[in-house]
Amino acid sequence: MVQPIAIVLLAVAIAPVLAAGSSSVINATCAELKPLWPYDYCVGVLSGDPAATAATDLRGVAAAAVNITATKAASTLRVISDLVDELSTCRGYYGNMLQSLADVRVDLDAGRWAIQ
Repeated sequence: MVQPIAIVLLAVAIAPVLAAGSSSVINATCAELKPLWPYDYCVGVLSGDPAATAATDLRGVAAAAVNITATKAASTLRVISDLVDELSTCRGYYGNMLQSLADVRVDLDAGRWAIQ
């Protein structure tokens, strides 16, 4: 039963959240996950979320962990999308540069290289 929660908490690792306090449900959950995930990190991530701190049972903590992970995954996807867009722009620039250099090579090979 605890294994799926460990996977969810592992996914949260992409963006740690620091927090001040924690609930006994969070402490108990993180203690159970300790062999799979660092206790302090687990408590820190979950304690930073109001839904997790308000949780009264394992299901509430799990739901909060899923929401935290979904938020972080969406944020990461936006970053990746921006990077892909930027790389696409770079690809266009380098494609144009290679075509220009091929044209220059043709001119040089044909003896058209006079400096004006």
